[in-house]
Parts: sequence; C-alpha cells; structure tokens
Amino acid sequence: MKRLLCYGDSITWGCNPETGKRFDAQTRYPRVLGTLLGTAYDVIEEGCCGRTTVYDTDVDHYVNGRAYLYPCLESHQPLDLIVLMLGSNDLANGAKKNAYYAAAGAQRLIWLIRHWALDRHVDCPKILLISPPLIRAQLLPDMDQVFDCPYAHEQSLLFRKYYSAVAEQCGCSFLAAEDYAEAGADGVHITKESHLRLAQAIAEKTKELFAD
Repeated sequence: MKRLLCYGDSITWGCNPETGKRFDAQTRYPRVLGTLLGTAYDVIEEGCCGRTTVYDTDVDHYVNGRAYLYPCLESHQPLDLIVLMLGSNDLANGAKKNAYYAAAGAQRLIWLIRHWALDRHVDCPKILLISPPLIRAQLLPDMDQVFDCPYAHEQSLLFRKYYSAVAEQCGCSFLAAEDYAEAGADGVHITKESHLRLAQAIAEKTKELFAD
C-alpha cells in the first residue's frame, strides 16, 4: 500500500467558502482522492487553517508549516508521496509575504523533507508541489480583513510562475491548482466542484508517479 500525505492549509482542511465550516468527508479533496485511488493507497489529511509555508504570523503562533512538519512526518511515516499545497496564507496580513517568498517557503519545506529522510535513513517520499489557487480581487468582509486586496489577488497570479520554477529546480512533480480549482463565495476557499476536479488531477498525477 502506498501512503500519501496531503500537507496544506484551510483548503486541504476543507473550508466551505459559503459557510466557513468544514466540508464533509465526501467533498474534501484528500478524501475524494483516497476514493479515486482505491484500496492500494492510504491518503492522510493534514490541513490546518491559517498554515503558512515557513513563516510566523502575528495572529497565530502554531500555523508555521515548518514547525509542524517534522512531527507530522514522524507521526505518519512511512510515506511514499507528499502532496504539498501551501502559500495562500503567506500573502495574508499576518505574514504579509509575496508570491516569490511563498514559493521560497515551499522550497524550504522540500529541503526539510529530504533532510528528514536522510537523517532518519528512510527512503525519501516523492513530492508533488501544487501552487495554490487564485485569490479573487473581491473578497467577502471576513476574508477582506485577513487579506489585503488587490495585493493578495495580484500576488496569487504569480504563484504558478514561482512554484513551477521551484518544482523544476528541486526535481518535484508539479500541478497548478488554478487549472482545476476556483475560489467560491469568500474569494479564497475553493468550491465543492473544485475539490472534485483537484482530486481527479492529483489522482492522475499520482498514478503516473507510481506507474513503474
């Protein structure tokens, strides 16, 4: 059995853009991914609302993706594939980075994953890097307090450029979430239909990675 870890933020957690609550298990893309891949794969959800790549925020101190990465890897090993989709919250007011720094943070996580594997003398899992979906130019009031628009929207348009470059440099597989997923009512979190399309794209890429 192949073990997959989906490491992400509130999109991976499954935040409903209309209600702010969590989508049910039949909707969230990691669970849909598990269904699509079947019993030969074990898909693990690790989504945390507000999680950044590697940056501290002035809002919550537990959302730094770097700080939780090693405990997460230790908890869920052995792992065959890590699906990494973080960076939206790097643009939020709490961290206030740009798309370039978000991609650099993702690159740092890739290095940390590989260092962990070397340190533990285990096979390094494959890594599928996904650039986050686009943030809309118009946000609902709750999200407008979290993100500075149009800054966040303009920076999200650069996600694909910088993340694809990181994936190429690090020798990782790559997908752009914007090709399959779009933000819903709140302007940040993706729709129910988007979860399905994203899961289908990841499933196809996963099968390619393990075809041999």
